Amino acid sequence: MSTNKILMLINGSPFDSNGGLGVHTRYLCDELKDFEDIELTLLSADYYTQEGGLYLMGDKKRRVRPEDWKHEPNHYRLLEVYNTNQLLTRIGFLQKMITDDIFLENALSFLGHERFDLIHLHDANLWGVAKHLRALYKCPVLMSCHLNLLLSHDRLPEDPFYLYDIQQEGSALYACNKLLTVSEYYKQAIQDEYWLEEKAEVVPNGVDYGFLESIEYDEELKKKYDKPLVVFVGRMVPTKGVWLILESVKQMPDHHFVLISALSPTLEPCNPLAHEIKKMKEQYSNFEWRNFCPQEDKWKLMKVADIGIMPSLHEPFGITALEWMGMGVPLIVSDTGGLKEFCNGDNATLIEPTAENLIKAIRNHKADAEKLRNAKETAKRYSWQKIAGKTRDIYLSMI
Repeated sequence: MSTNKILMLINGSPFDSNGGLGVHTRYLCDELKDFEDIELTLLSADYYTQEGGLYLMGDKKRRVRPEDWKHEPNHYRLLEVYNTNQLLTRIGFLQKMITDDIFLENALSFLGHERFDLIHLHDANLWGVAKHLRALYKCPVLMSCHLNLLLSHDRLPEDPFYLYDIQQEGSALYACNKLLTVSEYYKQAIQDEYWLEEKAEVVPNGVDYGFLESIEYDEELKKKYDKPLVVFVGRMVPTKGVWLILESVKQMPDHHFVLISALSPTLEPCNPLAHEIKKMKEQYSNFEWRNFCPQEDKWKLMKVADIGIMPSLHEPFGITALEWMGMGVPLIVSDTGGLKEFCNGDNATLIEPTAENLIKAIRNHKADAEKLRNAKETAKRYSWQKIAGKTRDIYLSMI
């Protein structure tokens, strides 16, 4: 059996992730490592520990010396590149240049002498790196599009730094050999926006249903909340509907809201949401913000929630919705984007994303055992094993 060598690039951390991109990459790599005809090497950013380094990833993360950084059965290699935060501002533009330089330098230093059969790039952030590595290895590039900047953010035609990012993103979409999207909705949206035909294929996100079902209900934790508990998990960006949640907090003192959303201290001065959230923490006793909430604590809070909310304005897929479903927690979710492909009136409560609709749905919420059973069945259908198998088939078809 021939071995196919895959180089994967992600400008983020799959191990301290606060978004669907990192979660997708982590679980995908954990499944791909068990295929005998795949040798996987992952280059990712280390934003949190500020250590970086070479690792072998099996059941545990094992740091090794360069001479020991060799493939082992049921493992994949990881090069974590120490990096800095990145903003969509003038400073962010400079950091993007630095990021590309650091990634390329590390790739050439540790992998320049090797060969790869395919490069798998997650989002367009590192296109400047991927295109140089494609020239070196003379191999195709597969790009997974988890979030498209042009589709998800306000357009800023007067900002040259925004325009640079948009042009890089467009170049990546046209120049990659094949494109993966996380939903049919996003596939169609990208094809319509960029006039791409016969290039995109859908590989959705997934969940580890067995793990979600095993999370125990913490009675002692639940006793700390004397009001119905409403929990949000997601990135602190306007497209996640965070402003709608904050308005709900102000108008619903009879409910307790927990916002689990990670934001680096270096980004807080640049994020208007962070300023408002800090102010509200002092003014409203029914509101708390969990920044960099440990994963164990996050799962416990999600499990004891009376309602999980996901009032997104823009959502390519919505992996957190599947996590709520897998845990058997009632879900209020926006009737938008990729969410509509697996969320419906039989397994969730769907709303048009406005503060008024969110407040109304929370107030009118009633327990529905049948809806929760349907939600769990939905989550079961999105297994990482199936997703990894489909990804592997795409790899082989391109090599």
